[in-house]
Amino acid sequence: MGMDRGDRHNLCSGTNLGFETLGGPSVLLYRASISELDAHLLATVSLWVDYTVPVEDVRRELRTIVASTDNWKGNVCVLQVTDASEHTIQLRALMDARDAGKAWDLRCYVREKLIQFLQQRYPDSLPRFRTDVRILPPEGKALYDYIFPVPNISPGQKE
Repeated sequence: MGMDRGDRHNLCSGTNLGFETLGGPSVLLYRASISELDAHLLATVSLWVDYTVPVEDVRRELRTIVASTDNWKGNVCVLQVTDASEHTIQLRALMDARDAGKAWDLRCYVREKLIQFLQQRYPDSLPRFRTDVRILPPEGKALYDYIFPVPNISPGQKE
């Protein structure tokens, strides 16, 4: 089910630029002429996070972050899951900036604030390497006997 014009307007907290949904609220197609696209400098930020991250919460935080800076032009604000590996997913934030210099500043600002948000609210969603630790017994000893040693008790002796 697609979004109506008001939803698209609210998604970006700016004017409706002709966004059309394809498959859900986070997948948008921009319908515009090249001259309209040139007028909008887009800034992107990519982050790799754990599968446990609540994407909708990050999407809401992105809107809060861009609304707090004058570098954001106010028309484009989208967060998408753009890739997935066996360990993490990639989030891509797309925003419009007022000019080229502000686009760089906007990217850096948004990246720093999103990382700070994840560190404070969802620290377990930051990527980490997981290892499979295996205990190796000394040579000549069975693993079970090494982990669960049998006490050396003589007959008739109490533990």
